[in-house]
Amino acid sequence: MPTLSGKKLASAIAALAGEKKGEDVQILDLRRFNAPAEYYVLVTGSSEPHIRALSDHIEDGLRFKGARPSRIEGGKGSDWRVLDFFDVMVHIFSKRKRAYYDIEDLYADARKFGLEAARTGAQAPKKGPLKKAARKRA
Repeated sequence: MPTLSGKKLASAIAALAGEKKGEDVQILDLRRFNAPAEYYVLVTGSSEPHIRALSDHIEDGLRFKGARPSRIEGGKGSDWRVLDFFDVMVHIFSKRKRAYYDIEDLYADARKFGLEAARTGAQAPKKGPLKKAARKRA
């Protein structure tokens, strides 16, 4: 069975995360950047067991589509788990870790897709610098 790649894989991962109640699911399109992958899928889990359940659900769901992560980082007791699918890297964080590392801000110029946009294939509007500055003041 052929494996998924790129945007389709990222969308499938986002949908699987949504099925397990992953919070604030975002896809970052990093093809214009010198990044380790073409897409990042960012997901917030509510606890360490939830983070583990999200990771396991994503792995199991993609196994049936012929995709397996080449590497998984963050084991039991970790509040950040990374699944590397070559073209797509999945970051499953606790709220605290996600806020601390703020990958969305690191790639602020990347195109972003939310869970609903991933399901429909639409693109979320790009946040401009004025909106970003207003967010930081709030």
